[in-house]
Amino acid sequence: MTVKRRDYPAQPAALALARSLERACHLNGYRNQDDVFDDWITLSELALARLNDHLAATVRTGQLAVDPPPVRAIFERVLDHYKADRDRAYTIFAEALADLVLATSEDAPDAPLKASDLLGDLYMAWGRPNAAAGQFFSPLDLCRVMAIASGDDLVPLVLTRIQTAIEATRTRGFEDWLALSPDEQTRTPLSRFALRSLASALEPVRISDLCVGAGTLLLSAAEQTPAWMSWQGLVEYHGVDIDPVCVRMCRVNLMLHGIHPWHIVWGDSLALRTYADPTRAALGLPTPRLAPPRPPQPLEPVVESEPVSAAPHPASETVTLFGQLQLF
Repeated sequence: MTVKRRDYPAQPAALALARSLERACHLNGYRNQDDVFDDWITLSELALARLNDHLAATVRTGQLAVDPPPVRAIFERVLDHYKADRDRAYTIFAEALADLVLATSEDAPDAPLKASDLLGDLYMAWGRPNAAAGQFFSPLDLCRVMAIASGDDLVPLVLTRIQTAIEATRTRGFEDWLALSPDEQTRTPLSRFALRSLASALEPVRISDLCVGAGTLLLSAAEQTPAWMSWQGLVEYHGVDIDPVCVRMCRVNLMLHGIHPWHIVWGDSLALRTYADPTRAALGLPTPRLAPPRPPQPLEPVVESEPVSAAPHPASETVTLFGQLQLF
């Protein structure tokens, strides 16, 4: 069976991935596109999740780390679909993941974070989304408009929480940074070591998308934030989706952009229900519970000349809402 032309994505990098993954459809007879895509994204999520451990083990011992038995079991289960062609399937999936990483990280290391809808484009055209359930991803340009409209308060809120934590912990060494203007503070990253001293009083700003899809809206919000704030965990990205494939895509997208992925949950945001997640179980991660959101309130403006109090700033209890993107 040949993949129909209309199933190919228009984006060149996504088209290259589709043609690469199509080779796996013809292993061991024939396997459907959506099954191949699910197999690939499942193994890609685990490979990226284990990447730091493998890199650390390579530096220490010159060899890759040994994956935990539950992780190896998922690899075995997925590759067993291809029987005698399992080694060939593994090679195809590894090459496709490498192409995805290269396509996502083509900018300079110090460049601002740039959202990518490559995975979403590939899934919508080739991965066969659930059209009967009305599954359709918001285009990247629309996500950017939504993120811009709802993200004006994000960076000031992060700066306010840092200043509040400095005052609350009476930590010294931040005097030069505090003396900067808000714009200069935004362009002056704080190190992970420096932020560790504020951990007891520093509350991250959380962005939530309750039907997260491939995570394009969260990444569009991350575009509006200095990358160091996302990479240092000062901004957390939360999401829920009822489709486990979408959950894996979103986590892969976040990991490719250097963002912590484990606030993305497989569940039903309307029923506040979560499901048993094989990836979390294999990595020894608990499944968080879903709670109803706080009602949105107007954001109180921060006056730059106002002294920072050790008490929680009113903005730290604020929720702003635009469309499906929530800031709290």
